[in-house]
Amino acid sequence: MIQGLVVAGATGLALIPILTHYFHVSFEVALAVVIVQSLLIANAPTVFGDPYCHGWVTPAIPLVILEMRRFGAGAGASEEATLQVIQLITAFTLLNAAIFLFAGITGLGRVIIDRTPLPLKAGIIFGAAISAFNQEFSVFREGGTPGHSYLFDAPYSCLTAVAICMILMFSVPVARWRVRFGWVRLLAGLGLAPGFVVAMFVGSLSGELHFAPEWGIERPPFTEMWQQLSPLSIGFPSLEMFATVLPLSLVVYVIGFGDIVTANEMLRDASVARPDEHLSINATRTHLNLGIRNGIQALSCGPFPVTHGPLWTGVHVVVTERYKLGRKAMDSIFGGISAYYFWGLPILLFLKPVTTLLKPMLPVALSMTILLTGFACGYLAMVLPRNNVERGVAMTIGMVLAVFGAWQALVLGIVMTVIMCGWESVLEETAESS
Repeated sequence: MIQGLVVAGATGLALIPILTHYFHVSFEVALAVVIVQSLLIANAPTVFGDPYCHGWVTPAIPLVILEMRRFGAGAGASEEATLQVIQLITAFTLLNAAIFLFAGITGLGRVIIDRTPLPLKAGIIFGAAISAFNQEFSVFREGGTPGHSYLFDAPYSCLTAVAICMILMFSVPVARWRVRFGWVRLLAGLGLAPGFVVAMFVGSLSGELHFAPEWGIERPPFTEMWQQLSPLSIGFPSLEMFATVLPLSLVVYVIGFGDIVTANEMLRDASVARPDEHLSINATRTHLNLGIRNGIQALSCGPFPVTHGPLWTGVHVVVTERYKLGRKAMDSIFGGISAYYFWGLPILLFLKPVTTLLKPMLPVALSMTILLTGFACGYLAMVLPRNNVERGVAMTIGMVLAVFGAWQALVLGIVMTVIMCGWESVLEETAESS
């Protein structure tokens, strides 16, 4: 619960800089959107019965931001251009909901994923890694105008947070120390919290961040949110917009399905240590869960660029590792998940002292999320290919995805896989089907 207070609230609030920068809504309207998505995420395990720590399809964030930038979203965009981007990403969110629902009901989802060639999967993930680093490391826009980068807004704070989290989560020496030293294991088990807390002190000392907490209770303007963002208020996207974001939605679906596979393997591993509780894994139920959550989000709040996904990997690791310790440590995995998510109520988001205290840290939290995603996607993309040809194909697909877009990457990926890797690589079922 304490970890959830620090990490879940701050990470959810990291959506606010995206909403305010690209959709030109106020902080208060963005907070209302975050509350809606937090309610959907926090209650999903008990409403649908999926024993996952739900979250975003995080690798999709840099790809969606790249798509928004292609359509001129940003600080200097006109009201007309901003409305177009809002409707475009609303189409993306509605399409995500439709794909998950259709794939879940028909069972087509597993067939698609099982038949997606490994080079294409690796290329999609590699493209997410490139887009993530490009999002944070690009200093100038086209024409030499200073670009918007959260890393360069607060470099000391961002780099401190990223460095600490990366060392605790991925360092090989630290992994060995976790076995030997209990305090290292405890620190690493806190996930993103240590880096986030230390970055607050670094930002304050360096003068990058200025904290001014206020007292009171937040009163999010849900009516204003509805009027500015909901397609039931501003109008539904055109068919052309749905066609434009279709390839991006397919890319996000492939990434999201990979998260389902990851979550299932972690649960199967935990079940060995906890035969006292049966953990029900049902792919159809999970697809319906994701389709309904994305659909409600789109109809009530419009565009949702981070996409409702099945898994928050870092939190799922923390919960399942404690779950393995036995019933005295965690009676049920649903109790552990619910405690982390405040028993389904995002209380933190209604407390003005907390939201105003964390407000300067939100760009840091988003930058940290994007860079850690880039690192994780990078090494995963290198593991999936089985030979040098597949690695070259994956790299090419990833570069095309990051530079040109999803349509071009999908078409080129299929053609290159057939020509460079052989038709048998397209026909074979991948390891994810096991």
